[in-house]
Amino acid sequence: MSLDIKVPLERMQSMVKKLALFEQVNLSEPKSAPGKGLNFAFFLQRIAPVPSQSGQASTTGLVVFTGRIYSNMLQKPESALDIQMALAAAKVIEAFSGDIDLGDAIRYVDLLGMTGTALSGQGGYLQIDSGMFRIFDITIPLVVNDIWNQVI
Repeated sequence: MSLDIKVPLERMQSMVKKLALFEQVNLSEPKSAPGKGLNFAFFLQRIAPVPSQSGQASTTGLVVFTGRIYSNMLQKPESALDIQMALAAAKVIEAFSGDIDLGDAIRYVDLLGMTGTALSGQGGYLQIDSGMFRIFDITIPLVVNDIWNQVI
C-alpha cells in the first residue's frame, strides 16, 4: 500500500477546469505571476493518519490540498474583484460538495470536518514577482483508504 495522489489530483484539476472560470488550472503553485483574470492552482498541504477510520491491517489517511484562486489586485473594476473571487470560490466548493468521492478515487471529501479539517476557504493577499495578488485558499481534505500497512 502507498499513497498515490496522481489520480485524485488529476480528477480535481479536471473538475475545476470544467467550471470554465479560470484562465489556468495548475497542479502546482506558480513560480511567476499568473496571467490576467482568475487563475487556479492546487498544492499539497499535509498528510496525516485518521485513527478513527482505520482498521487493524491498514491506516486510512487524510490528504489535505489547497486550491488557490489568484487574481491581480489591480484589475479593473476594483469593486468587482471580491465578488468575482467569492462567486468562483463558491462554485469550486459546490463542485467538491457534488462529487464527494472524485469518481471513486478517494473515500470522500471531508465536507463537514469529521477528521477535524472541513472543506472551507479563506481570502488573503500574496506578492508574486513585483505584483500583489488577491487570493482565496480553499482547503480540500481528502480521506483516502489504506495508505499505510500496519505491521506488528
